[in-house]
Order: sequence, then C-alpha cells, then structure tokens
Amino acid sequence: MRGIVFDFEEPFRDLSEVTLTKDKFFCKYLQGGYVYRIEATSRDGTFYRGYWGYPDFDDRYTVEFTRFESKSKEIVLLGTWINKTDNYEGVYLVRLYP
Repeated sequence: MRGIVFDFEEPFRDLSEVTLTKDKFFCKYLQGGYVYRIEATSRDGTFYRGYWGYPDFDDRYTVEFTRFESKSKEIVLLGTWINKTDNYEGVYLVRLYP
C-alpha cells in the first residue's frame, strides 16, 4: 500500500512503511528533516485513535481518524492531531490507494 498525507501546513508528504488493517494504522513520513510516525488502533475498523511523534511517540501527541473507503478500494483517513505540549492542533487527511 502507498499513500500521501496532507497536513494543511505544508505540501503533501509521501508515506512510507504504511500498514492499515481493521484494527491498526501505522505510517512514517518526512517533514522538515524529521521522520514523523503515526500509530493508531481501532476496535471497529472505522474510528482509529493513537499517537504521533518524531522520532518517538509521545502520549502528549495524539491522533484520531475516521476511515472512509470507496468502491475502488481507495481509503481516506480524516482526522485530527493534537500537540498537548504546545497547545497546537490540526487536521490530517491521509489518502491510501492500492
């Protein structure tokens, strides 16, 4: 699986090491010289909750996604990221395709 992420602060970034199952989402992407990582889990295959960080996860950096899937098997994860340390938050839009 390949994909890109739109974080609405800078141009999109190519994802690497993407894993998406009904109970887990994981990926990495490069931004500003840092390798960001996202990992989230789901109980229902639709709503994912987890953490992001660079280079490691931090429980003060959280993410939440809702999964949308098209008939052509393209998947969009739409959600929010929060940095509780600096009181920042934003929107993640992750587009995945076979």
